Amino acid sequence: EIADLYNKSLADGQHNVTVYATDSVGNLNSTTRYFTVDTTPPTITVNSPKNTTYGTGYIDYKITVNEPLNWANVSINGTANMTMGNSSQYVYFNLSGYHPPLPEGTHNATFYVQDLMGYTNQTTVYFTVNYTAPNINITSPENTTYGNGSRSYNMTITNDVNLTGARVEVNGSNYTLINS
Repeated sequence: EIADLYNKSLADGQHNVTVYATDSVGNLNSTTRYFTVDTTPPTITVNSPKNTTYGTGYIDYKITVNEPLNWANVSINGTANMTMGNSSQYVYFNLSGYHPPLPEGTHNATFYVQDLMGYTNQTTVYFTVNYTAPNINITSPENTTYGNGSRSYNMTITNDVNLTGARVEVNGSNYTLINS
């Protein structure tokens, strides 16, 4: 009987070891073992939500990870964790139909994961929900009849987040707005 220990430091990843033995009459046998070395926590890529403004409170939460997990959870604004399902061993989700819509305002989603070795990781993304349309107040022209065709058009457009565009249309023709 021969027993010995051979120590070799291995990098993270999949490995195998094969042991060969030969007896005095030339009989050969071998056995192979496959194993994985994992010394690092999983990495998290947030697919949704992004750090942006959404026009709805129905938000899908989706992440991609680099290795199989024991579990994945998401916490919205520090509330209790919601379990995330998975569509593959690397893609986890919690769809908007599984939770109530978010109110308008700034929010955060913190994702927590644990790999098969028990290593954990977390990441947080910040986003805004805004489903209120911009407010438009036309101050000129008034709803009346005018004695000449020369008109100024004055209006105020306000929004609680960045206004990305506005246009004026008079009788089907578009005009550029001048910000004053």
